[in-house]
Amino acid sequence: MKSTIKHLLEFGFLEIVAWILQNVDPKQIAMNEACCNGFLDSFHWMQCNVNGALLNLETVINIAIYRNNFETVKWMILNNDHTRLDIQEIMYSCCLAKKSFSEAKFIIENVDNNVLNIKKIMNKACRLGNLFIVKFLLKWMKPVFEAIYEGRLDVVRYLLSNVDQKALDITKTFNEAWRCGHLEIVKYMIENLDHTLLDMKESVNKALKLHRTDILESILRSPNKKTARYEYNH
Repeated sequence: MKSTIKHLLEFGFLEIVAWILQNVDPKQIAMNEACCNGFLDSFHWMQCNVNGALLNLETVINIAIYRNNFETVKWMILNNDHTRLDIQEIMYSCCLAKKSFSEAKFIIENVDNNVLNIKKIMNKACRLGNLFIVKFLLKWMKPVFEAIYEGRLDVVRYLLSNVDQKALDITKTFNEAWRCGHLEIVKYMIENLDHTLLDMKESVNKALKLHRTDILESILRSPNKKTARYEYNH
């Protein structure tokens, strides 16, 4: 029956499909698989006319991902409310399907990043060895440096909170914040990041030279208080 539905959709015989849906035991119809073969006009009709119990949007997307059917994934993302979809699980499917780079790239670029947990996606891609997604995410995360150059603490805070810090060059990011003179970003990183990733000795020296007692206080209040013992180099 799955093969029959597939071919009927391929040739656009929607009236016959409608009759089958009304007269055949739903358990005999693998509707999710039948709908993810790229016949987008037919699929749109199916989405509007098929009982939701038979047609699971996430399942359709996941099957399309494993079959590398980019057009179906693209259509589904563009034409459905993302809050109705478990985008995170869909991205995990992309990580698992090693040839799904186009699908993953499209989702990341077209879905509100508040819906995505980039840190978890990066971790998943690393664990599964999906280098295409890992490399793309590394390029996608470069805006953290642009945000530092512009002094956008709000953007830096978001990126550091949602991106796996192992995937970022935290030391370079911290040094760039100092170099650009964006001391609020420096202060935020001192208060929220592991000091073993930061040059705290140099930070103490710079804060003293600039008379930034607020930064020194942040260092003293942080969990790694031993960093405050560094001597000031004249």
